[in-house]
Amino acid sequence: MRKMRPRTARSGVVVLDIRGFYVELYDIISKNLEKVTNPKGEEKPSMY
Repeated sequence: MRKMRPRTARSGVVVLDIRGFYVELYDIISKNLEKVTNPKGEEKPSMY
């Protein structure tokens, strides 16, 4: 097995963290897409 340099290993961990963040964000948005595109109070005029 080839040894990785510490800097390369750290950057790999950072990439995996960023990937996990975006996967979680995509999951939340895709599950709530209807609420995001059509908020509950959209049919009523705004109070302000």
